[in-house]
Amino acid sequence: IPVRAFAVSQVTPARQVIETLMDAYFFTVVESDTLKFVLRGGPVRASLYPASMGAGQDQADAGELVPLSLKGDTEIPTQVAIVYADADNDYQSATEYSDRILSEATGVANVQLPIAFKPAEAKRIADISIYDLILLGKTIGPIRLSNRWSHLQPSDVLQVYDREGNSFRVRVTKIADDGGVRVVELVFDSAHILQSAAMTD
Repeated sequence: IPVRAFAVSQVTPARQVIETLMDAYFFTVVESDTLKFVLRGGPVRASLYPASMGAGQDQADAGELVPLSLKGDTEIPTQVAIVYADADNDYQSATEYSDRILSEATGVANVQLPIAFKPAEAKRIADISIYDLILLGKTIGPIRLSNRWSHLQPSDVLQVYDREGNSFRVRVTKIADDGGVRVVELVFDSAHILQSAAMTD
C-alpha cells in the first residue's frame, strides 16, 4: 500500500511518526548497526527446543520454560475502528470497522491514522488489527537463552517447542542481557493474517 498522504499538523517526534506508520503498515523497527525496518510475516529464523531454554536456572526447579498466559475474552476489545483519510472521497475523514465474532466483550479499540487510504485498504488494516488483538491476548515468555543465541534480534520469528511438544510461532520484541543469559520477550506471530483480502462498501 503506498503512502499517498500523511498529515503531521504540528512538530512531532520522529519516533511517534514511525509508530503511526507501524500501526498502518505492520513492520517493526530494529536498532542494530543500522536502523532496520522489517516487514512482519517473514520466515522462521530459528527453532528453539526445551534443551535450549532455561539458561542460568536450576533445570530441576526451572518451572515452565515457555510460560503462557491468556487474557479473559472480555478483556479483549470486540471491535477495531480505523479512522483515516479517504483517498476516494477528497481525503475526508472516514472509519472502517472489524469485529470479533461470538464475543461477549463490548470494548472498541479506536486507531487514529492520519494517512490517506482507499476504503478497502483501511478495512484490511482493521481486519489485521482485530486479529492482532486476539494474538496479544495470549502472552508467552520471557524465555532465557545462553549466549549461543547472541545472533537473535528483535523482529526475528522463532518456532518454540515446549516440553509437551507443542509448537508456537513467535516474534522477538525485546532482548536483555542478564549475567551472561539472554532474556527474550516474545509475542505470538502469524503470517497468514497479513494476507487479508478485505471487502467493504
